[in-house]
Amino acid sequence: MEGRGDGAIGGAAAFIAIILVPAAIYAGWNTVASWISTIFS
Repeated sequence: MEGRGDGAIGGAAAFIAIILVPAAIYAGWNTVASWISTIFS
């Protein structure tokens, strides 16, 4: 049961990371791109 609980926590963490990492990269890239366009406009 304990191992199963740890696996569920690890699986949830991996699931969250899979969603949040690309979202964070996308948001970060959009922020950088907007800064660049503002600087060079």
